Amino acid sequence: MTFGKNKSWQAAELKPVGSRLKNALFSNWCVTWTSPQNPVYNYQAYTASQYFLFGGRLRSLRLSDLYDYSTFISTIVLHVASLPLYIIFEAKYTWTHISPAIIFIFCYLWCLSAVCFVRAAFQDPGLLPRNIHLVDNVVRNGLPIEYFNNPIVDGPKSKVELKYCTTCYIWRPVRSSHCSSCNACIMNMDHHCPFLANCVGQRNYWHFLCFLTFIVLLCALVCAQTAYRISQQNIADTPMTLFLLIYAALCVMFPASLLFTHLCFGLTGITTREYLTTDKVDGHFFLKDVCLNPFNSGNLFANWLRQWLRPRGLSTLPLRQRFSTTDTRFQEYVIGSLT
Repeated sequence: MTFGKNKSWQAAELKPVGSRLKNALFSNWCVTWTSPQNPVYNYQAYTASQYFLFGGRLRSLRLSDLYDYSTFISTIVLHVASLPLYIIFEAKYTWTHISPAIIFIFCYLWCLSAVCFVRAAFQDPGLLPRNIHLVDNVVRNGLPIEYFNNPIVDGPKSKVELKYCTTCYIWRPVRSSHCSSCNACIMNMDHHCPFLANCVGQRNYWHFLCFLTFIVLLCALVCAQTAYRISQQNIADTPMTLFLLIYAALCVMFPASLLFTHLCFGLTGITTREYLTTDKVDGHFFLKDVCLNPFNSGNLFANWLRQWLRPRGLSTLPLRQRFSTTDTRFQEYVIGSLT
């Protein structure tokens, strides 16, 4: 076997946008889509599957075409549109006939949900660095056969497998998984969410749950307030109120069902990915197999607290630090066959 190395950060140069100032502010800071010839910061060398905004402070998944962004863009449009629609068509009636507090609560919930969405969609979900566990002379000898076996280690309640990722070339921590969409291993990966265009993992799971919670509360508030107005007025005189009622009722369905699903998962200490990969053994009740997962503490309340209060932890891939050409975490290795 041969073990080739491809420095992906040298694969593309930033095209000049005009003046050097524009190039520095827009292409290298505001939006970083391709890697410059000589990266200064780590995020500039990590553009194979991501693009970065505002000097690496925000990031998102690089998708193949605009159609792949449709779900992500739809989520943003539906959320952003709710604020002006409510303020234009409902704020005046609510202020004078119900209570100004309803408007402040709506705006507060909208802002909280927006912040949680940005944190969940545009920040690090728990990326693990690449090429950490490579042996000496790997270019000549390839990976040892032991790396393709899954050793058994002690888990919280029972034995669990430790797996080696042959894409990232690292031993993955327990409950971590490789995401083919993000092309990276994610700590405590729950699932890849197309509505966020990001994985949900160790460092953004809490923001994901909060986003769902605030969206459900926001839609419930709009449904209750618009239903009250329709009951007090002729429906023919308030067509936009009826529209907002239907709008909120439709928008709340999927987040509410998703939130309920995750709350159920939290009670058993299982993630979405673990639930989907649980073996359905003939002759066994499936729920029993879920509840017997090695990360279930046996206490529903303790599992629920761990789901909501689990610490985010520090980032294992500091993308805003200065880049070093000897840093192998940002190089891509490709294993091929001898010909």
